[in-house]
Amino acid sequence: MKKIIFLTLALIFVCGALLAQTDAPKDRSNPKVQSEGIKSPKPEMPMQKCLEELKLTDAQKKKFEELKISFEKNKNTLNAEIKNLKIDLQKALKDENYKQAKDLNKQIATKRNVLADAKVDFLAARMKELTPEQKATLKKNMPHFQGAMHKQTPCKNARDFRPQSRENCDGCGECGSFGMPEKKSPPKQ
Repeated sequence: MKKIIFLTLALIFVCGALLAQTDAPKDRSNPKVQSEGIKSPKPEMPMQKCLEELKLTDAQKKKFEELKISFEKNKNTLNAEIKNLKIDLQKALKDENYKQAKDLNKQIATKRNVLADAKVDFLAARMKELTPEQKATLKKNMPHFQGAMHKQTPCKNARDFRPQSRENCDGCGECGSFGMPEKKSPPKQ
């Protein structure tokens, strides 16, 4: 009798485990299977659509590309410097050298400010290249994609999405407001 009960419980356990596995995708290497459950947002699409509506001339497109390349190079350099300073900061904290850690924090903040200023300069240079009609078109389209760029940002793990505010965005350089003043939301009560 004990053998029959044990065998029945083992069979139920094995069947339960097998049934639980049938809902999982069978081929994880297949990109179609991977993308069925997780749709990643494409934040570049509203920006691309807006740029197409601006009807940029070839000279403007060339200038925008030059500005973008210059900004990207500068951004990469500054981000690398920030990353190196963060490594030094971790070492200083580990060695309990708090004076050096404070100095490194100040250097990191300075580099971040330089990067933020470079982003503003990049956006201002792009605005300078636009005609008044193109600026009007851009202003009209700003609410469409300005907030959507920052609602969700994929984390390192593509399955998680976390909200991100504008202040924390040091990403693409494309998602700014082209130097336009941002709409202020009413204060929370």
